[in-house]
Amino acid sequence: MKYLHLILISLFLFSCSVEEDHVVNVGSENGSCFEDKTCNLGLMCNSDNICIKKVIETCEGVNCNGFGTCLMENDKARCICNDDYHSEELSCVKDSLECLDTEHEYNGECLSNTKMVDCTDVTPLNATKILEQVEVTYSNGYWSTPADCKWKCKEHFELVDNSCKLIEEDPCADINCQPHATCSNGDCICDSGYEADGDSCKLIQDENSKTFSLGGLTLYQNEKVDLNNSVLVMQTDGNLVLYEKNPTKALWATSTNCGNDCNYKFTFQADGDLVVYYPNNTRAWSAGTNNMGVDHLIIDSTKLGLYDNQNHLIWSSTCDNGDLVNADCNLYSPCDDLNCWTHSTCTLNNNTASCVCDNGYELDGNSCVEINRCDGVNCTPNASCKSDDGLCYCNNSYHISSDGISCISDDICSTLTCGAHSSCNAGMGVCRCDEGFHDDNGACVPNDNNACGGCSGHGECYIKEDNDPVCACEVGYNPSNRDGLDCVPTSTICKPGAIDYDVDGDGVNETWFEPNELECSMFELVNFVRAVHDKEGSPESHKPLLYSLLWSAHARNHSLKMEVQGGLFHEDYPGGQNCAYNYSGTAMSHMTQYMGGDPTEPICKSASEPHCSQLSHHCNIMRPRFSYIGIGTVGSGRSYSTQNFY
Repeated sequence: MKYLHLILISLFLFSCSVEEDHVVNVGSENGSCFEDKTCNLGLMCNSDNICIKKVIETCEGVNCNGFGTCLMENDKARCICNDDYHSEELSCVKDSLECLDTEHEYNGECLSNTKMVDCTDVTPLNATKILEQVEVTYSNGYWSTPADCKWKCKEHFELVDNSCKLIEEDPCADINCQPHATCSNGDCICDSGYEADGDSCKLIQDENSKTFSLGGLTLYQNEKVDLNNSVLVMQTDGNLVLYEKNPTKALWATSTNCGNDCNYKFTFQADGDLVVYYPNNTRAWSAGTNNMGVDHLIIDSTKLGLYDNQNHLIWSSTCDNGDLVNADCNLYSPCDDLNCWTHSTCTLNNNTASCVCDNGYELDGNSCVEINRCDGVNCTPNASCKSDDGLCYCNNSYHISSDGISCISDDICSTLTCGAHSSCNAGMGVCRCDEGFHDDNGACVPNDNNACGGCSGHGECYIKEDNDPVCACEVGYNPSNRDGLDCVPTSTICKPGAIDYDVDGDGVNETWFEPNELECSMFELVNFVRAVHDKEGSPESHKPLLYSLLWSAHARNHSLKMEVQGGLFHEDYPGGQNCAYNYSGTAMSHMTQYMGGDPTEPICKSASEPHCSQLSHHCNIMRPRFSYIGIGTVGSGRSYSTQNFY
């Protein structure tokens, strides 16, 4: 029995080892296919080259989900799908779409995740329609519910908390209240500080002073602010007056008298200004305190006072020009709270105080330091720069030469010995021939009047350094052309004529211009000075200038501008030189002032001409590039004169 058990165990172990070492043959089920892709009977080769049981399928009952057709292929049913579909077993499935993050796929299309739809809320009572559609969103296969509907209410209704409420009629819509009253629930109620007086409102006055906020006081004709000891009245004559009651005395007035029944109005405005208005609402008077920080007005027994929100007195009637008491003033300014640096001054801009450095100083941190305008300025020898204006000035014992640039010694003539009929010109430091003589190879010889052809019997011939003769005509005469060799009556040259220019600046061009006597005398004198004047060192010409009627009109216009503004100003003229000055007296005194000489003496014609100022060089009437001159003067007593050279 023992041996039988061993035999059975041995057989079992043998059978297990045989099963464990079994090899599937080629062509058998689950084995590899033959080389010709065939298998043993009843088997078929699949796509993995493994023999499997042969399954015979049919297309019976297969519709491919309605998106294809079932066909038999190699004894196996399969779906041939439509475009945009693909086969999965015996079904046709839609090809997948690549939609954006803001889209979703629906029925083979990519659609937006948001859309506008009509609101689904119940329409409120007295609403007519939805004012606009609302937005819904798509998420996880569902659209959100429309919300936040907006409705349009019927006429006479308004939307309140998503409901249409009846609009209540304004009981004050057609009610116009009297001055100093405001409508409330259909009734006119007197404003604060006023009380009913029949059908009107009057100020409540029983104090020694009265305070008004911005825009809080208006007085029409005959209305008043009545205090215990004083009264402010908007009188029928248009004058606003503050009276003392006992004794009756005018303390202050706007002096806007117009007669009687003027219908002027006084108001304390919201901008802080006190204004008296004409009936057409233009200003007759104002305190000028708008935008100055005014907070309130106080009227007391002595004055009207405007104060800021700190109760600083900004304006007082006792300090106004209309003051009848002439009391002392101590008005507040924002500058009172500001301690400015040395060499600086407090200024106000829109009622804001700030420190500004004085002229000639500039800000350096928290202090004002002197500006050195001489930095980079190189002066000519014998001259020094002044820091206050940055200009060069000749040193002591020196004066500026005729060229307007260099500085020469005051006693330069002491070093020169001039020949016969000549003397030293201190302005240039050179010897010049005396009047009636001219230079001839270094010698001063007498002028020959015949060299000018006799000057028409009304002038004297001058031969200057260039040996070119020119006539210096007597009073009333002037050369007729640029040659300068004749003398004709000035009235035949300086005469009226037609123009097209706005002389008086009224916007309308004048068509006729007539030079006055002073203008013609100055024209005559210019050519006389050119003929007799000694050379100043720069290129010059002694030939006469021709008279220009149009540029004389321009010159008078310039002089009118000076008269209006009360001072000189410069105005450029293309291609020319514009020179202006003001001085009273004759043409000779004007010319002397213009040349920079002593205004009490006539123009120097001697060999030494120490009158060559910077002005005469800036506007040198001797310049050779000029051919024409226009002269215009205006004013009585102290005249304004302008010369235009070109």
